[in-house]
Amino acid sequence: MPSGYVNDYDTDFTAYKRLLDNTMNLSTSLSHQQWKSNANAYLNTKMSQMCQIIKQNGATIYTILFNHDGSVSSDTKTLFQNCASSPQHYVLDVTDADLQATFSKIGGQLASLRLSQ
Repeated sequence: MPSGYVNDYDTDFTAYKRLLDNTMNLSTSLSHQQWKSNANAYLNTKMSQMCQIIKQNGATIYTILFNHDGSVSSDTKTLFQNCASSPQHYVLDVTDADLQATFSKIGGQLASLRLSQ
């Protein structure tokens, strides 16, 4: 891990622990920006792989991004769009009311499902 960036990395908690722990074994000789870019690419690849496996096993994936301040990057939007089972299963909400409506809509869709073995 590049030195001098403890506070930045200590706040980034992922499924692989904190970035500060470097459980992804990324090179420690990279600049701060390169290291963070590599960490993001690693996590995005893992998420994409997980989504594909889940969908291949027949599960439906809903993805919801809450973008109230407009800060969600186009790369993140694409990642979540591709993870969703279909374009109808991806939602980008901007307000609290949008988010509540989305959860109500998904809840209604799930309530109408019939589970079978």
